[in-house]
Amino acid sequence: MKNRRLLAAVLVMTVVMSFFSACGSSAPKETAAAETTAAETTAAETKEETTAAETTEAATEPETEAKKEFPIEGEYTLFAAEEEGDRVASADMEMESVITLEEGGKGSMSFDGDSMGITEWTLDGEEFFLKMDDGGEAGGTLKDGIIKLDIMGTGEMYLYLAQEGADTSDYEVMTLDELLAKRAGGSSGADTKTAAFYNGIDSTAGAHLNYELHLNSMDSDQIYDVHAKDGVYYSDCTTKVSGVEDETITVFKEGKAYNLDPKDKTGVVATQTDSSIVTANPLLMDSLYSLLWSMAQNSEFTEEERELDGKTYTAEIFAEDGVNPETVLYFDGDGKLVCVEAGKDTVYTIHAIDEKADDSLFDISAYEIK
Repeated sequence: MKNRRLLAAVLVMTVVMSFFSACGSSAPKETAAAETTAAETTAAETKEETTAAETTEAATEPETEAKKEFPIEGEYTLFAAEEEGDRVASADMEMESVITLEEGGKGSMSFDGDSMGITEWTLDGEEFFLKMDDGGEAGGTLKDGIIKLDIMGTGEMYLYLAQEGADTSDYEVMTLDELLAKRAGGSSGADTKTAAFYNGIDSTAGAHLNYELHLNSMDSDQIYDVHAKDGVYYSDCTTKVSGVEDETITVFKEGKAYNLDPKDKTGVVATQTDSSIVTANPLLMDSLYSLLWSMAQNSEFTEEERELDGKTYTAEIFAEDGVNPETVLYFDGDGKLVCVEAGKDTVYTIHAIDEKADDSLFDISAYEIK
């Protein structure tokens, strides 16, 4: 899927679902060459449906209840999202989305409050395609009043939207609790050093991450000291770029995320949520941890010996997948992670990943929250 704004809009789903399985992506699949306009499709389908109805009547099968016919144009409301075969009720993930298809191939799409225009939509048989007003594209199927939208273009992540009255009973969905139970609390079963290392991080019992993130494109460094325990998250980030240094502290506790200024001891509530996804494992807010999670689910990799700063390490290389660039993780002889290279721009240098979470950092009573 090539869509800057829509991709940002589905980031919520990506984060939610990547908590349970790997994220994958590639360029959008080409749409069928024999596409018709929306108006032509509607007319053609009306004719085909009439023929089908006549055939059914001639066959006289009274036991089979005829499916309700739906116009192509109309409003489709999100009812489920799927990631690599696991389909979850959208309401359980606190996701809302509506696609409105209008005559003439126009329409709109909203996702959790972000509204986008649809400049083109076509239907060729059941093959559905739409184009957003920023040039983004997505394909899928439309049948019996239900859109199955392949938002990443890989067949791994779908949104399911239905018109009012459409029969969704064939689309079995899980609750988040059922998905958590299926995935045994979110542990990865991939047979990799990355998965083994990731599974050793326990944000409930206590986790501490200290690392440096270097961005080549900006020649900037971000030094992180992260602590998590029992649903509370603390991140101290010092950014150094062009000779300027800035420090920001983020704390998540009791459903609220605070941005704190350690200089003047003030802070603001950046966001508030009751989402069980965030409260269950707020460490997913950390970029290194979330990257480790994504890589830990991937069993497709190559392994080789690579040199880094004059030392030889075992490297696991995960190919670019459309969401994540080629990612290389370097492990020492004891299985400890020392460095992560994500594409050509991002380098994580690991100083410590252990269980030494400092509970005292979770106390923000000294800050004036505005």
